Amino acid sequence: MDPTDPNVFWTINAYAAGPTTWATQITQILTSPSPRLSIAGAGANLLLSWPVTDVPFQLEWAPALPGTSSWSPVTPAAITNGTSVSVSVSATNSSAFFRLVQSQ
Repeated sequence: MDPTDPNVFWTINAYAAGPTTWATQITQILTSPSPRLSIAGAGANLLLSWPVTDVPFQLEWAPALPGTSSWSPVTPAAITNGTSVSVSVSATNSSAFFRLVQSQ
């Protein structure tokens, strides 16, 4: 990882460039920063929001952790307002976990 930017990674590899020749390849890998998910109370609902990014994200939820198979898309669909994306969900007395995953 680049110490000046957590979204940049470097790799250095040696490879056979010919029958008797070795070479070195240096590769820079750029990643997009993940948006920060915010949760706020809005009356009897919860408002989940995150900044608009070039890469679209889908909000998912699960009733418990761990377990990646239990994640489901949140409904209703997200609404984009200027620079943020938000979803309003009903607040309940049950635990729920939320995450953002990159849309395909």
